[in-house]
Amino acid sequence: ERLLKLLAKRAAQQVGPKVAKVHSVRGVLMSHLLSLRKSVTSFVMDEAMSTLGTVLREAGAEEFMLLLNPSASATASLPPVSILLAGLLSPVVLSISLVIHLSQVF
Repeated sequence: ERLLKLLAKRAAQQVGPKVAKVHSVRGVLMSHLLSLRKSVTSFVMDEAMSTLGTVLREAGAEEFMLLLNPSASATASLPPVSILLAGLLSPVVLSISLVIHLSQVF
């Protein structure tokens, strides 16, 4: 019985650090595999979007390309600030001009 306990203790001393190393190695491998999966997914999606963009550019469908990238479509469809302000202030200027014209007539 004492020999069995001694063998079990010795086996635990030898195997214990190796098991701990296995857990740390497993953690490192799992983290790298997860990052590899994300990298592969983003690479495939980037390549697919690039290919689709090239095909749509050759087909002359730039409008459809704007649907695929909403941030680019927002910047492409907004007018410059000066034109935007002119469009917003046009009704005010026209109303003032009408009042001035009517005051001159009467």
